[in-house]
Parts: sequence; C-alpha cells; structure tokens
Amino acid sequence: MENGKTPHTAQNRRLAALDGQTYLPIFDTIVFFDWYGTLSTSRFWDHITEAPGHALRRILDRRLEKLFSLEKETISLWMRGELADAEVVASLAVPLPRRYKKDYLYRALHRGCEASAVDPGMANLVRELRIRTFTAVATDNMACFLAASPAALREEAPVDAILSSSERGVLKADDPPRFFAPALQAAGMGFSDAVLIDDCARTCGAFRSFGGRAYHFESLPKLLEALRDDASPAVRAAARHASSTTADISPQLALFGSEAAPGMSTSRAYP
Repeated sequence: MENGKTPHTAQNRRLAALDGQTYLPIFDTIVFFDWYGTLSTSRFWDHITEAPGHALRRILDRRLEKLFSLEKETISLWMRGELADAEVVASLAVPLPRRYKKDYLYRALHRGCEASAVDPGMANLVRELRIRTFTAVATDNMACFLAASPAALREEAPVDAILSSSERGVLKADDPPRFFAPALQAAGMGFSDAVLIDDCARTCGAFRSFGGRAYHFESLPKLLEALRDDASPAVRAAARHASSTTADISPQLALFGSEAAPGMSTSRAYP
C-alpha cells in the first residue's frame, strides 16, 4: 500500500486475516455509522468553496450546486462506482487558471476527503463504542472516499472498516444484505447483532426490515439517550461513558458547529 497505509475496507485490522491468522476480539455487536450528516459535515472541495480568497471559489461552488441539485443521475452513478472520480471531475468543465495543473481538482478532491473533519462529540462516541464493539462507517459515497479515506477515521474516530456504495455497487437502503454482508460475515454476525446510526430515515427503515437495530440520527444528545436503552450491554455502556464525557468536549463541539454552518447547502451535500 502507498505510504504504508492499511486500507479501510470490509477486510482490515480487526475484521480480517493478518499474516495468515485471524484476530477477532470477542464482541457480540457491530455498530455502523453513516458518514455525511452523522459523523461529519465536510463536503467535497469545501476547502476551496469556503476559502474567501481562492481563485476557483465562486465558479466551483456554482458548478457543484448544479451537479448535486440537478444532475441526479450522475451522482447516482458516481456513488455506485459506475462513474470514476476523474470522469466526474472532467464533466465539471471548470476552467483552471494558467498556473494550475490539469489534475488540480482531482487532487484537491482526494486531499479534501482525507482532511474531512468528524464532529468531536461523535468521535468520542465512536471511541467508546470501539472499546466494546466492532465499529464501521457505512456510507453511500464515491470512490474518492475509500481512495483517500479521512484521516479522522484512523485518528480521532478510529473504525475497523469502511463500507462504501462505490465499492459495493449498491446504496444502503436499496439492498441492505448486499451492502452490509462483508462486514457482518467477517465479524461472524448477522443483522440481529448489528446497530446502524444514520441521519436517513429511509435507510434506517430498510436496515430494521432485515432485523437490525437502527437509530435515526438527529442530534448527539437524542442519540445518546436512545443508545442508553439499546439491547446490547456494550452499546448501553458506551453511551453512558460518552454522555459523561460530553461536557468535557463542549468547547470543541461549539467550534465544530460554528465552522460547519457558514455556506452549508443541503443540495450540495453528498449522502
């Protein structure tokens, strides 16, 4: 692997064979976190579109508004892995200043993915859960998200796997068994052992229809309150610990919220 990084896929550090042996902690629950709208509010290229002095700020923002609000078929194909990152970047047809290299926006897309931020309170919950359960990100997302997975998912909010629709070829709500099967099988579990935390009500409903427990994410306090009544003792314990430490990170939570709000556009948000 480049830079010595281990890929965050359905088969990685705690959910697969390493050096010919399988290391599986004794857990009885796996928790899936949605990415955008649940763990993070970072958007593609927002380090450009939210930078006041950037030469591409306005033209790129306008083009992305059109892409995410009007070109639904392109977004769907991109999320299912049927369109490559480079193809979508080329379709933007954003003219670059003479001093920029031709692949600037492609490289910026990947660089931005890796730098994506995680809400501090949610990161705290991820850490508490990971002590007691398998944890994974389950996201309807593009290839760039796996190619340049957020550093936060290795650092502030480390997870055991990342499942992405671009790799699975299907969205979560469209076929939950197909989407979640790799992680469930690797952990030796089924839907009855699984928890999903997602801001999409439709996805939560689809997950529940196969026997999983799903929590529709609206806010961290509401989520923690709900998780304290979960069927899994491990999840309940993690929620209690996360609740007790939330006050300690309140300044970070306020900062995260204030930075995420300006310019936020749900039409340009990837699912």
